[in-house]
Amino acid sequence: MGADMSIGLENHFAVLVDALGMHIGVDIHPVDGSVVLVDDAGRVRLVVEQALSNEAICLIAPFMPFPDMESFEFGYVAGQLLQLNADRAAMNGAVVCADALRQEFCLVCELRVEIPAVDFIGAAEALGLLACSLRDTLNKVHLGAYRFSP
Repeated sequence: MGADMSIGLENHFAVLVDALGMHIGVDIHPVDGSVVLVDDAGRVRLVVEQALSNEAICLIAPFMPFPDMESFEFGYVAGQLLQLNADRAAMNGAVVCADALRQEFCLVCELRVEIPAVDFIGAAEALGLLACSLRDTLNKVHLGAYRFSP
């Protein structure tokens, strides 16, 4: 398994979150099984959620707000982004999802809760970098007249 499961899966989630906080130099603590990390401008960059079963962790990295949902552009952009899911290896196992509640596209990666802390931190960093890369690429291609938040 790699991680010391004598502490229990729920406690291991807190250990992973603590390790991530130490790595980034911020004291973070899960609230109701989740942590939200924001940048200096207050934009959500990473959400870490523990599944209700306590057996999985979801890393969620928003990377683009929805265009106007009633426009043709929304369907086009959504279709293009969702095609990225066809190459899971290139996406490091992450998938593109449309979060209707938050009105944004996100990358989502599910991990087993017993993942070693070093691998958890690596996965969180990799997902954040992939989201940043997608944001930058989309701004360069400048889909239609739509600009994405940096």
